[in-house]
Amino acid sequence: MIKVLVIILAYKNPPIATLASLKNQVDDNKILLDIYIVAAYKSACNVPSHYENVKCIVIKPPRTMREIGERVGFSITTLFRLININKYDYLVKLDDDAYLPRDFFEKNLQQPFIALGAGAAMILNTKYYVRVFGNKWPISALDDFIIMYTIEAIWRAKVYAWRYIRKPVLLRNQISKPQLRRWLKMGFEFYKMGFTTTYMILYTLKRIIFIPKVLNTKSRMYYVLWHMFQLLGYFIAYIFRMKKYYYSPLISMEQKHRLKRGLLRLLSIKSHKLYGLSKSKTG
Repeated sequence: MIKVLVIILAYKNPPIATLASLKNQVDDNKILLDIYIVAAYKSACNVPSHYENVKCIVIKPPRTMREIGERVGFSITTLFRLININKYDYLVKLDDDAYLPRDFFEKNLQQPFIALGAGAAMILNTKYYVRVFGNKWPISALDDFIIMYTIEAIWRAKVYAWRYIRKPVLLRNQISKPQLRRWLKMGFEFYKMGFTTTYMILYTLKRIIFIPKVLNTKSRMYYVLWHMFQLLGYFIAYIFRMKKYYYSPLISMEQKHRLKRGLLRLLSIKSHKLYGLSKSKTG
């Protein structure tokens, strides 16, 4: 039996659609879901009576925590203090707009990955998560990115970050308006994580050049603005030498290896092309 702790983050309204999708999961008697709603307001706990096994806890983050990721980190860390997460095989964090297909757990948990997805739907192997972060969730504007990127840097082959075997449906538009303060803080977090300057610039350029085609014109503008403000935030943190996380040397080292591998691959492709060109001329 695979035991899964499902954490649904809610604000004022009960996450009815997300709960309905959890109730409709394929029941193969191999997966046991323990569902907690972590709500900012008590009204989010008003769920229909047929969800009697769902637990709801109201956690109010301090007002100083203005960014979504910071409030999420505080709330989940508080929950982790109240329950023993080590008794679960997997931790699943869901936003209240995530709607899961019937075979979401059946398909995703069949794979040998220790981390899948990101953002509105994350699946994490508890044993590996605790080895890196303990019984805490990052209190950061970049909480999900920190988790996935750090775990990926350590156990690359076992991570399926920002991807799924069976993908959830998100019921809300993800980029609806500018969030300049949040985007700046995300840039701070990239620096504190240990991103090298070269890697951060290349990362930003790649995101701006390859904008997701599914975005409309307005969302594309916000997408570019988002990454530009992240880069600005990174350089602000660099100038003020903000304190880095304890695992930042690991991230920096991994990025240097990535850049080295990328450069060697590029030189190898170029040399093969030049060799082929010279061979064709002599031939």
